[in-house]
Amino acid sequence: MPALLAFGKPFGFTAILGLIGLAGILMRNTLMVDQIRHDLDAGLSPYDAVIESTVRRARPVILTAAAAMLAFIPLTHSSFWGPLAYVLIGGVGVGTLLTLLFLPALYSLWFKVKRSDAQPADDSPIPSSFKGTST
Repeated sequence: MPALLAFGKPFGFTAILGLIGLAGILMRNTLMVDQIRHDLDAGLSPYDAVIESTVRRARPVILTAAAAMLAFIPLTHSSFWGPLAYVLIGGVGVGTLLTLLFLPALYSLWFKVKRSDAQPADDSPIPSSFKGTST
């Protein structure tokens, strides 16, 4: 809706078709939960599984979202298909942000994932592979 309002496009039949298509496009983002399960089965702690899965799935999610958004740009000039394109561009963009930021946080809250005590927080900007080496 914000994309339609921002560009002054009507919410009509093609925009509704765009919403239906958007639901199908965003279903691919549920693969992140499956990736978390695979990482848990591989022996990672729940905290590490959420972090690793999010990092591992970030590139494919961002690249497919960018490709989809760029592919719909030519349709924005159409008077008939324009609203559909704006719904898909805006929805894929927001859906990608929600997938990468909100989904891991919601998963962690829902399953009460906490950082294990064996792994202290390391806020140092120096990678662990460089620590303890002398120059």
